Amino acid sequence: MKERLKKIKQWWSRTLPFWKSIKNIWKKFQKTRGYSLVKILFLIAVCIGIGSGAAYIHHESDPTEDAAQYFRAFIQQDYDTIMKLVDVPEGGYIDRKQLETILSEQKKELHVDRYEILDPKREDGRTVVVFRCFDEETGKKTDFKVYLNRFHHGLNPISDYKISMDDFLVENYTVTIPKDTTLVINDTKLHNLKAQSEENGGKTYAFSAVLQGSYQVCAENTYGIGVKKEEITKPDLHTDLSKTSYEARPEYFKMIEEKTNGMLQQYYTAVRQKKISGKELEQYFSKEMSGKLKGLVQKSVNMIFDQDEEKQYEITGLDLSDQKITATYNKEKNCFDVQCGFRIKYECATQTSLLNSYSESYKGNCQTTIHMKMNLSEDNMQITEFTIKNKKE
Repeated sequence: MKERLKKIKQWWSRTLPFWKSIKNIWKKFQKTRGYSLVKILFLIAVCIGIGSGAAYIHHESDPTEDAAQYFRAFIQQDYDTIMKLVDVPEGGYIDRKQLETILSEQKKELHVDRYEILDPKREDGRTVVVFRCFDEETGKKTDFKVYLNRFHHGLNPISDYKISMDDFLVENYTVTIPKDTTLVINDTKLHNLKAQSEENGGKTYAFSAVLQGSYQVCAENTYGIGVKKEEITKPDLHTDLSKTSYEARPEYFKMIEEKTNGMLQQYYTAVRQKKISGKELEQYFSKEMSGKLKGLVQKSVNMIFDQDEEKQYEITGLDLSDQKITATYNKEKNCFDVQCGFRIKYECATQTSLLNSYSESYKGNCQTTIHMKMNLSEDNMQITEFTIKNKKE
């Protein structure tokens, strides 16, 4: 250690004259014009740097560009761009379909042939950029205001801006849906949404804010969709879908409709022929129901035919009209509840013969309602329960 210190002292004593000469040169340079010029150039560089930095920060923090991008997208109704620009509140939900409704109504009231952009300013705690729009035909001048929310990120002096939708927001909206379902709002499935609470298998979702307006709120599972239409115009609203009946999903409703129409065709063919059994009709029913078909068909035969055994009436006309089918998913029994209502118009007559050259006839109308339960099989959907009510008119 002592040897090292000795060597350092020796090195310093040898280089000391060099450092003294550098010091003398620097003192002489400070007395020259060149030194003053260097100082001036350094100060100019600092000022330019500060000015450029301030200009850059001002440019990057200027909301005009963001507002102009939104305004152009608004005029063109470019909702893909608009959805990227709008500010979604933390814990809130901006529904695209509802946003389109709001902005399309705004667009109807605005006629723009040319416009000018005014300087941004602060208004009601927000930044606002005014677009002064001119209608050349009428000479009308309209100010269109674009409000922006400003965001700071730590010590970063540059601000970010998002288009504010605060004027159209409703606070604190909640939805409860049953077990094993997905929340759907205006045809948008919210798959990855985290429930605020879960109780008895049901889930409750809480939104800090949503856009005001008319919504179709649904809980959807494999077989059905529970639907409620909701007017969200005030804060603290709650939609409860836990006890809502579930309409059959479109693909299942189509199968139900086809099965129902095919069954009705075979059912009234059996009624027309007074044939109370047959494989063509039985294929639509479960095995448990097959034994009950005789009584069901006989009930319809008795409703249409006059009970005069000697006259032997036959059906000469039978039309079904005003058909309406509804189908809901039964969560408890895991099947579809189907109701089919229609109007029957029928005509009956006796046959003519060599001994009897005339026939007797009658006609009537009947309102019929059928209630059924169908299983969930996609390959062979069958009727497991069936009741029919006929009301003559």
